[in-house]
Amino acid sequence: MPDMYFGILANLGVVLLLVLILKAFSKVTINLTWLLGTLLILFCYFLALFEGKEFISLDLLFTDLKWNWSGKIVAITLWALVLALLAAFKSDFKIKDAGFTLRQNEGSIKPALVVLTLFVVLQIVVTLSLGNGPNYDFETLLYQALIPGLDEEPMFRGVLLFCF
Repeated sequence: MPDMYFGILANLGVVLLLVLILKAFSKVTINLTWLLGTLLILFCYFLALFEGKEFISLDLLFTDLKWNWSGKIVAITLWALVLALLAAFKSDFKIKDAGFTLRQNEGSIKPALVVLTLFVVLQIVVTLSLGNGPNYDFETLLYQALIPGLDEEPMFRGVLLFCF
């Protein structure tokens, strides 16, 4: 357990060091309150990932889970809570400021569908050319399809970038 906290603090130290280096080269301006808040959110995020089973124990319902569903659900709850707190206590905050919108830029859907189609075709070609192909089960496909978009993208490209 202490090793986990040491690892988390080491990661936060690296982030802080990089921020201070960018500050030294005048690449960023730093608001100390927001910097400390962002590091606290990142610390809580890592705790949610690694200790999520303590809060939501899906292993009791699904005994053969291979992926960290519990930790990811707690992490998703964390970024949603941070957004709610920002909306409640920062008067000029709009959820769009943190990158959350359903509106798409005009002309962006067609290129996205083309790239998606190319990746699906590439996966099919690779699978067919390798013989048996990859050995994915339903849980792996579901986890890999859902979790990056529901957890990592909103946290790292939304909440943390807004707070930083």
